[in-house]
Amino acid sequence: MARGGPRLMDQISELHRSLRRKKGGDLSMKQAACSFGGLFGFIFLLQYFDLTTLAVLGVLAYIIYRYFQGAFELPLDEEDTQQKQEESPEDRAANPKGAKAKSKSKSKTKKS
Repeated sequence: MARGGPRLMDQISELHRSLRRKKGGDLSMKQAACSFGGLFGFIFLLQYFDLTTLAVLGVLAYIIYRYFQGAFELPLDEEDTQQKQEESPEDRAANPKGAKAKSKSKSKTKKS
């Protein structure tokens, strides 16, 4: 769960900022539509399910959503991972052989 933690928090804070009321302003049409649509959907589903069943189904839907969102996440390219490794000086200090091997491979590619 900690894998997408900071990104998820950024998305939630951005959602709060976009749906927040302006100081002294009225509700936007988007906020009103989302509120009434959610209320309508909740009351509509209460006709068919009790509250506990809706809660369990909501949790299951969230878990499945997160699973598929993570399953379709593309891994970083090799170039991006190499740039991240080069940017961290702690890795160089901890493993000087790796840094030398990288510099040798870079010099070979520059000569070609």
